[in-house]
Amino acid sequence: MVNKNQISTGTVYLNSPGGSLLAGIELGKAIRRGGFDTSVGRRPNDGGQAKDGGCYSACVFAYVGGGYRYSNGNSQIGVHRFSTAAPASTDLDMAQILSAAITNHLTAMGVDVALFERMVQAPSDGIIVLTKAEQKNMRVVNDGVLPATWALVNTQGAIYLKGEQQTYRGLGKFIFNCVDGAVTGAAFYEGGSNAGTIAATQRYSLRIDSQFLPMELHGPVGLLNGYVSAYFPLSTDQLRAIVAAQEVGFAFHPPNPDLFFGYTVNLADGRSKIVDFTKFCATQKKK
Repeated sequence: MVNKNQISTGTVYLNSPGGSLLAGIELGKAIRRGGFDTSVGRRPNDGGQAKDGGCYSACVFAYVGGGYRYSNGNSQIGVHRFSTAAPASTDLDMAQILSAAITNHLTAMGVDVALFERMVQAPSDGIIVLTKAEQKNMRVVNDGVLPATWALVNTQGAIYLKGEQQTYRGLGKFIFNCVDGAVTGAAFYEGGSNAGTIAATQRYSLRIDSQFLPMELHGPVGLLNGYVSAYFPLSTDQLRAIVAAQEVGFAFHPPNPDLFFGYTVNLADGRSKIVDFTKFCATQKKK
């Protein structure tokens, strides 16, 4: 039906007590192939506000197939220990096969395999309902924000550090460059239909956690293939503040003071890389 009706985007709402483990895994794979998001809840037929629901057992394996995964209000996500209907003599082999299938699926869907360990902790006849903290920490629910990645990039001899994070609002990239021994910054933001409006802004901010620090740019804002770009200096104090922060990003401010376009990138995996890159850059000053 998805292919027949040419449905290429949307959110799959799940409200189920579970069922076949392997069928849940296959449904999760299909949801991921289709590029859909998921949410735990009940969607009214009239398209109104979603209501709370529950996703338990095998339903969870279908749910984690969503690229962006949400949970409506007080909806519950529950897991339990899996079992087999196989003869006792083959129980161990079957358990190993199912364990591998589960952990491989969770890893492929970007979920922490700690979820499998949580399943094993459940009593044989009971369900463990995950707390909101567990849902977030094990990346079961991501609320439209995928994990950030940080990496050193070498392009034609030029080395720079790039952090990027994909969210439902678009992809944001924060880049640290090295120019004659000094670290400078660059922001790239996937503006989509707003790209032209963003590129026309004339006020900008460096985002360090909840702070918006006014910035002066190196040249005008760029626009290419839906991406808005900006280049700017970074002071020693700003670099120290970034290393001590949880997130760094950039904001483009339109005339309306209540609005801004922009993003942040989580620094958990980038903090030490920024420190090392800053030290490396200091050795590159031309004599």
